[in-house]
Amino acid sequence: MPRPLPGTVRSTVVVLFVFSVLLWTALMAAIAANHYSQHKEIAAAIPRIVACEIYGPAGPVEFVPIPWTPIEQLTSSHFKTDMVYYVAIWLLGLIGLTGASVILARKNREQENMQRQLVESNQKIAAILESIGDAFFSLDHDLVIQYCNSAAEIAFGKAKGECLGKHFFEALPCFRGTTMEERLLRAQREKAGRAFETVAGEGSSENWYAVNVYPHDEGMTVYLRIITEQKKTEMALKENEALLSLILDTSPAATAMTVNRIVKWVNDAW
Repeated sequence: MPRPLPGTVRSTVVVLFVFSVLLWTALMAAIAANHYSQHKEIAAAIPRIVACEIYGPAGPVEFVPIPWTPIEQLTSSHFKTDMVYYVAIWLLGLIGLTGASVILARKNREQENMQRQLVESNQKIAAILESIGDAFFSLDHDLVIQYCNSAAEIAFGKAKGECLGKHFFEALPCFRGTTMEERLLRAQREKAGRAFETVAGEGSSENWYAVNVYPHDEGMTVYLRIITEQKKTEMALKENEALLSLILDTSPAATAMTVNRIVKWVNDAW
């Protein structure tokens, strides 16, 4: 069921309709009054025509009585016919104005419904993006931040109001000179997606990020995930492996490592 028109739109349509009807009525009344005035002038001239005499070469010849009633009936009939014609035109105009008002109201209702659907669609999209655990933000062609979700606020350590409408590297200077800057500019230039890891920040605020960049016609969208703990685990594992390798290499006993009875590693003493 279509929603009713909002008060302001409905009032505007009513005012326009009433104004148009009054203007149309005034125009038709002015035309009818002008025609009636002409009719009265003709009617006033008829007695003079009735009382005329016909002159011949030698002067008045004969008084010609012209019956008044048929002429009056003729002009009155003509005037009534014209009035019916004007009323018919007025009614047709009124119908046209009514139809135009209905069409205008329908167009306004359709426009309102489209705007409402657009708002609802944007709200659904925003809800979906807000539910994503990864940071999501969009940039225009000038790398100005157009949107970021709540996860991006956490990843950046800044509120949306501090980022929206600003150049990415102005809002987040910690990414200048990093892999992020080089890959974003390349993605913007080549119009090709990129997936990479980068580190940004200093001291306790330093973090590793896994980044996916997707360019499009309006700019680019970026997904970003903090992987600092994962990278720390990987680096600790590599350090442990290096330490174990050093211990085994310096051991005087011959040592070998096998996997499924296949020798994968031996130390120097072997």
